[in-house]
Amino acid sequence: MYYQTINANIAKHHDLTYFENFRFDRHLHQDFELVIPTFGEIRVMTEDRSEILTPGSCALILSDQMHAYDTVGSSGTFVHVFSPDTVGSFAKEIAGKSGTTSVFPVPSVLTNRYLDAIAVRKDYREYTLKGFLYLFLAEYLSHTKLVSRRATQSSLLSSMFAYIHAHFREKITLEDIAENCGYDAHYLSRIFATNVGINFRRVVNSYRLDYARALLEESDLSITEIAMASGFGSVRSFNRAFAEEYDESPRHGRGSGPLKDSVYILGVYETPERR
Repeated sequence: MYYQTINANIAKHHDLTYFENFRFDRHLHQDFELVIPTFGEIRVMTEDRSEILTPGSCALILSDQMHAYDTVGSSGTFVHVFSPDTVGSFAKEIAGKSGTTSVFPVPSVLTNRYLDAIAVRKDYREYTLKGFLYLFLAEYLSHTKLVSRRATQSSLLSSMFAYIHAHFREKITLEDIAENCGYDAHYLSRIFATNVGINFRRVVNSYRLDYARALLEESDLSITEIAMASGFGSVRSFNRAFAEEYDESPRHGRGSGPLKDSVYILGVYETPERR
């Protein structure tokens, strides 16, 4: 299991990829993930749940939800990863909640029109992407029951990330999470180091930087105000974390580059068969 930083901290992010024989080990990231099969069967594993995905249905993975995939035989799968800020009203509605199912049925006309627009005509305009996403999300909400996120968590790591997500703007430590989860802090540190692949502070900072980037783009707050509002203890620590992650300063990045641009990637990959 690992934490995938590539799908985090990019404002208005879309990652569009077609996979042949889709397989992926257990991981999590901050972005949402929509999975649309074109043929074959894919096993979708989310925390303690395993579901079969086939054409005529889709799967939605929520922010910080552990998930993995395996192909049953052979498959073709279109995967659309998107940051929460691209579907703001849905992100607010789903905050702190989870669906009782990840796989849900969709009308074939919706899937066909989406694939024609995105995969064939490569129409990556903002309203096209957001329009289709909200249609899929409406289908998801009509076929799943929303419950408290904590009620569905069987994993200690999921609990840890849920706590980080809720408290990253505060001064939080592993000791705080340990007290919340009822575990020893040293034990949680070992679990985190073994399973996540990056240290606790960097994960917390990734949430803070994601929030700060939105403020840099959408507000007129000063750098100091943004640093404080995002949970950094000082402007110096904010500048250092920002430079380490993006190789530029917050002031230099404001209003230009990736802070303003959506990221669209369309590739075709074949994932190797597990031995």
